Amino acid sequence: MGWPRLLTGPYATRRHLPLARSRITRAYARRHADDRALLIADDSALLLAAAGPAKVVFMVSATAIVPVTTALLVDCLAFDHLAVSDSDERSGELASAAAQGRMRVAKVDDRVVGYSVLAPWFFGAPFLTLLYVDPTVRGRGIGSQLLEDFERTQGPHMFTSTNLTNAPMQRLLQSRQWTPCGMLTGLDEGDPEIFFVKTL
Repeated sequence: MGWPRLLTGPYATRRHLPLARSRITRAYARRHADDRALLIADDSALLLAAAGPAKVVFMVSATAIVPVTTALLVDCLAFDHLAVSDSDERSGELASAAAQGRMRVAKVDDRVVGYSVLAPWFFGAPFLTLLYVDPTVRGRGIGSQLLEDFERTQGPHMFTSTNLTNAPMQRLLQSRQWTPCGMLTGLDEGDPEIFFVKTL
């Protein structure tokens, strides 16, 4: 690995984020790029105090999103709360998706931290049926990266849905310009399903 590049002062601003997007999550970049120096290495980024002695605030490692394997599926089952609660339905759904090549996983430092699942069929259009992030690492932009990966690999016209009570997922979808397109009742008692669409 060569010497990392040090971005400070006016160089650590939003207009330089494309340099860093492959190495730090966009959520961290948006939150800190205006008031931190970014020390960008080949596979990670250190956020340093902008003034005073150099001090590491925290490290953000690169996130890789890859097709699932048998070993990675086991890791997913370990942090999915429905699978952990001995839900044969969830475990079977994920095993089927993995076998059919419809499942992708997010990894940070070789640790599986989330996954996405493509529905087997939805009127001939790609449908994101599951997006799940390990509860211990939520709020770090991993869900957004999984959603972006789905858009990149399945676009240009896609659908997904979430429960009316699932406000975090709705905020994630809206942040990536997905548009509500309908509602279905009767799937979960008292909790309608909201459908979203996005066209690139």
